Amino acid sequence: MDNVNQLLEKAKELIDAIGKKTDETIRISKLRATKATLKAELRGTYSKLGGAYYEAKRYDIDKNAEIDQFVAVIDEIIGKIHVLDRSISELSTKTVCKVCGTVNPKSAHYCQHCGALIEAEPYKPQEEPSEEILTEIVDEVKAEVKEIVDVPIEPELKDEE
Repeated sequence: MDNVNQLLEKAKELIDAIGKKTDETIRISKLRATKATLKAELRGTYSKLGGAYYEAKRYDIDKNAEIDQFVAVIDEIIGKIHVLDRSISELSTKTVCKVCGTVNPKSAHYCQHCGALIEAEPYKPQEEPSEEILTEIVDEVKAEVKEIVDVPIEPELKDEE
């Protein structure tokens, strides 16, 4: 009877371990999906920034306010991506450089990007963002980008008369 109880206990431990790993995998997948959405928004914002800069130079138009808005949105998106990277690294086999934010293997002693010494313990965010927070982040960024993107890109041509 002891063997049966031991077998049942081992089976329970195995099921618990599988459940924990599955939960981690799902959370990592959600974080990566949110990060992919933010990266797409970032690419779009970079594109709009480039268009605004081109128009300003090409047509000698003052677009500094619009360019500043794009830069602010880009900085915010990058910050949110770094938060997601840190959360992903805590759940996966990666660690984040505290100096530059680059994701490195947990076995790395030095950052692959900036060369800074990686601490023995991986960076742990104070709290993992909830699904609500992640959705809120994506919605905020989309609203900010939409607000800026709704500004017409077509340049106002100067009268050449």
